[in-house]
Amino acid sequence: MTVNQYCNSGDLRSFLKSNFEHLKWESKIRILYQISSGLHFIHDWAKLTHRDFHPGNILVE
Repeated sequence: MTVNQYCNSGDLRSFLKSNFEHLKWESKIRILYQISSGLHFIHDWAKLTHRDFHPGNILVE
């Protein structure tokens, strides 16, 4: 079982579906950077591989 912090915007898929047109490119790039930083951390520091990576599994706050 995993316990996650509550994220009021739901998952990335839903968030982008309803907000993509309104987001500035700076925000889109920031989201991409945060995702890639998280993946880099779990891969290089924790030596883990996320085997079910998709926008529905990325929570947005």
